[in-house]
Amino acid sequence: MMNNVEKKEITATILEYDTVAPEVMQINNSKWAIMTYTVDGKVYISKNKIQVPMRASVNDTLTIKYNVKDPTQIYTKHLFVL
Repeated sequence: MMNNVEKKEITATILEYDTVAPEVMQINNSKWAIMTYTVDGKVYISKNKIQVPMRASVNDTLTIKYNVKDPTQIYTKHLFVL
């Protein structure tokens, strides 16, 4: 079902993030971010969080993909190597 979603790449900025475990724990931890980005002149904030590198911080930019029919739905561009 999700493979049929039309997606486009865009550069987005990390607005906020959470970690699964306390941030000082690097092993077996992951960071999940809400992103903000502009599509056709309109600013969006993602409804869902995507996994970002542990070294990522608020205001860092990443290339992501968004759902063309629902731009608030985002996806990771690829898996990150940590």
